[in-house]
Amino acid sequence: MQSDQHTALVIAHPAGPLAELLLQEQFPGLQLIFNEQPTDAECERATILLGAPDQLAKTVARMPQLVWVQSTWAGVEPLIAQPKRDFILTALKGVFGAAMSEYVLGWLIFLERNLMRQWHASQWQEPQMRALQGRKLGILGTGTIAQEVARTAQTLGIDVIGLNRDGRTAAPFTRCYSVEQKSIFADQLDYVVALLPDTPSTLDLIDTAFLRKLAGDSILINAGRGNCVDEGALLTALASDRPRHAVLDVFKQEP
Repeated sequence: MQSDQHTALVIAHPAGPLAELLLQEQFPGLQLIFNEQPTDAECERATILLGAPDQLAKTVARMPQLVWVQSTWAGVEPLIAQPKRDFILTALKGVFGAAMSEYVLGWLIFLERNLMRQWHASQWQEPQMRALQGRKLGILGTGTIAQEVARTAQTLGIDVIGLNRDGRTAAPFTRCYSVEQKSIFADQLDYVVALLPDTPSTLDLIDTAFLRKLAGDSILINAGRGNCVDEGALLTALASDRPRHAVLDVFKQEP
């Protein structure tokens, strides 16, 4: 592929942060077009497409010369779901691990130290908190982002185990379990973090049976895709404090 033969259509505002970032770089011979709502002429001309996967999935069918699609997210589920296949598809990898680690550990510290209660208290109260050290964290998914979260959690003295399709243990997890062993996996956890893609095999993986195995003072965080949590089952489980807290960054139906 010769760069001087290609035009990249970027689904983004021409004055937005993505455009600003790309325009700081040098791409000799490559023309960049920025448009949140590209015209037919722009789509027919471009051979490269860049942007968020849900927006890209609505555009690929309009691009007869398309050869390469680059997602700005780690997930590409909307692009896999659409029928057009005659292009190279790549996702953004290796850049979300640190941010996800901060997100997960930030919530665990916030909840275990009862910071919300202390914030709302009108007078000083004896802090009621649990240390993270010595707790067990289970991560659903053992990819690169999950591995970075695991490494960060281990620096705080948290034991980290993983759940994946075949149960094959990957560093740095202490042990990994297969999907068929999810009840054994759930039964030993203080914290659960879901970092799964949206696929048929991950649908409602966190269901009533899984939630019943959790400890009564456990914490659940879903920062992957919304399809893996049976939301009705979770609401029922929360009513009986199993888990004690749930942090949902994603949902099955989102605006």
